[in-house]
Amino acid sequence: MKTSRVVGVLVLAGIGIGAALSYLLPDLDFGLGAGGIGLPTGKTETKVVGIEASPLEETETKPEAEPVVPPTVVYVLIDGRDYLLRRGPEGKAAFKPATLDDVIEAAQTATGDDNGIRIRIAQKSSSRELTERALQAKLEEAGVPKDAIRWKDEPVD
Repeated sequence: MKTSRVVGVLVLAGIGIGAALSYLLPDLDFGLGAGGIGLPTGKTETKVVGIEASPLEETETKPEAEPVVPPTVVYVLIDGRDYLLRRGPEGKAAFKPATLDDVIEAAQTATGDDNGIRIRIAQKSSSRELTERALQAKLEEAGVPKDAIRWKDEPVD
């Protein structure tokens, strides 16, 4: 019985010493601590000995980027204090969260439909008046004409 206690104490002492050394000397990688159990250690530098890195060859062809076509009309949905933006035709694109600056930039780049409308704004019943006023003021400040903006009269839910 006494031998099993001694073995248990020695095993625990070994684990404790290994953990302490792993913490104090992280470059030795004892297999314990953050580096040994798959957790990030915060190290980002990797050292490779004996291999020279060659620069990327310029002969690789880069895919041609498609030209970005500005939307004709952008749709904004105000939900509480948040802006949701859709840059495509109604029903064909999803609303995505956006900042006020994103909304203004989209409104400025929109080309406008046949009636000159560049931005259509709807609000949920949870929308805040302060959020609506901030959008209206920023659009005016950005030079988006009032006749290029359409506000939906009734809240959408």
